[in-house]
Amino acid sequence: MANRHLKQVSPLAGAAVGSDNRRRTTVEDVRVRLRRVQRKVCRRFGVVPAIPAAGTMIGIAPSRGRDLLPLNAVRYPPEGQSNGWYVWRGGEIPNDQDDFFVPSHVEHLGDHAPELIPYLALPPGWGVVLAKGHEDVWFDENLVSPRS
Repeated sequence: MANRHLKQVSPLAGAAVGSDNRRRTTVEDVRVRLRRVQRKVCRRFGVVPAIPAAGTMIGIAPSRGRDLLPLNAVRYPPEGQSNGWYVWRGGEIPNDQDDFFVPSHVEHLGDHAPELIPYLALPPGWGVVLAKGHEDVWFDENLVSPRS
């Protein structure tokens, strides 16, 4: 069953105040805000956050341009260095392209798909489809069932 929500959330709103009274955002400020937004997304869908560990890998499809819509992402159970996320743009995943996904550290997701960052704490079994003015977030038990 798909849930659709159209609210935009900016995890970077606000900043710390430095000694010169200028507002500054530190890396830790950003990290805290992102975790807060990710927990909020998980609460919306009634799930316990499963935040990917630093240094883990996601599968990215770099052959699809950054402007191609929609953005698709699914999360399988973590395995080895993978945190289970696979991210691509556009339509279906080609069946005949073994190198469609390449590994990338989760910290580089902002270079490929920054709009997915608020959803990263969704646990395995969840998927996301995003486009301008569209959000489809869903759970598929087949993503977490053992493969035969």
